Amino acid sequence: MIPIRIVGMGACSALGDGLAPLREALFTGLDGLRPVRRFSTDPFQASLAGMVPHYDDRAYDGGAMANRLCPAFASIAIREALAGIDPVPRTLLIMGTSQVDAELPVHRLVADTCAELGWDVPAVTVSTACSSSTAAIALGVATLRAGLADRAVAGGADVLVPELYGGFDALGLLTKEKCAPFGRRRPARPRPRGSSACPRGRGSADRPGSRRGRSEEHTSELQSQFRISY
Repeated sequence: MIPIRIVGMGACSALGDGLAPLREALFTGLDGLRPVRRFSTDPFQASLAGMVPHYDDRAYDGGAMANRLCPAFASIAIREALAGIDPVPRTLLIMGTSQVDAELPVHRLVADTCAELGWDVPAVTVSTACSSSTAAIALGVATLRAGLADRAVAGGADVLVPELYGGFDALGLLTKEKCAPFGRRRPARPRPRGSSACPRGRGSADRPGSRRGRSEEHTSELQSQFRISY
């Protein structure tokens, strides 16, 4: 079996941009949960969520907000994940999201993220609700092991909107209190939003400074396996 290495990680979360705020929060007990200001939570039993700083007070304007912020969050995480890492020719972008509706077709996340990054690479969006980013990483591993890419940049991005919040509220999964997963009393969870990314590579192909020749069949091979969005 071909060994797979994680060569970088990045994040954009309710604690701020980058992995450093997440690391600090783990060791100090901080959290990024706070009252939602983007839209009214009066119809719901809860009012807390994990909102990315500097974006949580922007007025909700429908699907256009998700169109703008999902690629922005994803790009922040990806740039951190790839900082200082040499590019390789056969790179694939796979992003998971639950942000899919009539105003945000499933392919838009990766298409707009590629535009933000200035990339021209094969790209796939995965939408399997809460498991979307996990499925994206699994798909990246499968792609590398199949020899269809030398690097898979995989992760997920979401933006909190009333429809998502209302759906989890209707299921009884939200609470007025902050979640405490290791406490004796474990209330339901407020909804975190943001993005994360981790590029993975095959064996030595992703070591800094290494190069591999580009395969002319790369894109056509991928298209035979997946529906690719550019």
